[in-house]
Amino acid sequence: MMGKDELCEQRVISLIQKFGEYLFPEERNVSVVIGKVGELLGLEVGKRKGLGKIHLPTPEETGPFFDCPKCGGKGLVIYGLCSTCKDAEGGKFQSKLVCKLCAYETKSRKHVVSLLQEFGFEFRSATKKEIGIKTITDEGVK
Repeated sequence: MMGKDELCEQRVISLIQKFGEYLFPEERNVSVVIGKVGELLGLEVGKRKGLGKIHLPTPEETGPFFDCPKCGGKGLVIYGLCSTCKDAEGGKFQSKLVCKLCAYETKSRKHVVSLLQEFGFEFRSATKKEIGIKTITDEGVK
């Protein structure tokens, strides 16, 4: 069990990734970004699932995006929180809502699936284009 002040691996990798995106904004491959920062810091950041040659995009990159209650723009992203993340406060919160347009942020005790349904996301079989999800491999996405 992790101590109160310890960061989970997911949070550490996320911090390394954000630092790397700042240092290497031209690099689109998350694995390369994490590797470069690891080298700079003298850390060996191990290979993780989803960080190989195929990059699984984050909700921040792909959506779905919802109307923000603060700015009204379509930039609100809903994240699921793992119970060990600092943001979850020991399992108190299960999800986090963040607007990438105005930096609005709040946490929720509701599960991410419940919030997605409340915001009108329909879980159905469809192509990513049909449900409004874009990935970095799509034409016109940077």
